[in-house]
Amino acid sequence: MSRIEIIATTHLDGSPCNRRKNMPKRSEIADHWFVPIHALGLFMDITEPSCWACGHFASEPDSEEMIDFSSMSEKDCFLVWDYHDYLERCHVIPRGQGGCSCPGNLVLLCRDCHKDNPDTDNSQLFLKWMQNRKPFVLKREMEIGRAFDEFGLQRKLLNYATFFLNKDFRTFYESKSIKVRSKYTDASIAACLSEYREQFSDLELIDQLQDELWRKILLQEQI
Repeated sequence: MSRIEIIATTHLDGSPCNRRKNMPKRSEIADHWFVPIHALGLFMDITEPSCWACGHFASEPDSEEMIDFSSMSEKDCFLVWDYHDYLERCHVIPRGQGGCSCPGNLVLLCRDCHKDNPDTDNSQLFLKWMQNRKPFVLKREMEIGRAFDEFGLQRKLLNYATFFLNKDFRTFYESKSIKVRSKYTDASIAACLSEYREQFSDLELIDQLQDELWRKILLQEQI
């Protein structure tokens, strides 16, 4: 199998191509894109890494090294990106099309977006795909909504809040179901939610929530 020759890639941000072969760290990619990314209609936060296409934020606080940002320079703050393994380095123009590994030809995406991205030699169409990618929160709402429908659960705010925010319910479904490929499926959690809801009134469920703002919002919904 012949090697693909690296060509001079046209970077989305207009930066020069050095035909780089070795992959940079996530922190180097984030540092490179911090200023130009906003001009392309995308968003990133130095200290809160998330997918640049769908906005998915998935890191567990207890699984990453604790970093004190208060005494760090802005440049050093990008180091936090190296601890978020769920973000993958994705070529805009793929290596199979001669794409380089310069930071300007790489973006940071969650695994689902990396799997779904267009692998073509057209960087502008890649940008269009990123700009139009459905936000993760809307995608998750649709997925969870389907699971609710399958168990006859109403798509009401209280059910979503119980699903995501209720620690007592989390303990309940962890004891009643098993993980598949290292996670609990939406169907498993929705099934447990259907059973859990039978034990409590709406007001009792609202009272279980730790977040006072959410309790106020949900109480207004019940009035």
